[in-house]
Amino acid sequence: MVSKEIQAKFVNSVKQQCALAIVNFITELEKCFPMQELLNVTKVIYSQYWLIPKAEITFLGHMAIMQAHFGHPKIFGSSNTFDGPLVNLTFLDQQFTFFKLTMQNHCQVAILHPLDYNPTTCLWERLRSSSILNH
Repeated sequence: MVSKEIQAKFVNSVKQQCALAIVNFITELEKCFPMQELLNVTKVIYSQYWLIPKAEITFLGHMAIMQAHFGHPKIFGSSNTFDGPLVNLTFLDQQFTFFKLTMQNHCQVAILHPLDYNPTTCLWERLRSSSILNH
């Protein structure tokens, strides 16, 4: 029979190990996936984003996040470096206004049928309905 003292020590040890495992797991996930703010930036490419009232204001914040993340050289591994930013900040600044105006002016039309349809879904449905590919 196990005493209450030994059982309590065992339970505390398991709790500590589980907490450490969770912290390590979250750390590994954060290394594998982009930060949440960076994932949020991707919504600016969807037409529905431009229909929300404060889209123009939040877009400035999204652009700042994109510039901070992609506009500077990245170091990969212990000694490998990437020779320059993934995005040219000068070009991004020059194209910023054109992108914003284009998205704002076309968002209403882009969500009308048939443009509201996901192109990948459309492709798979056409492939599935093809008599040549369907056997």
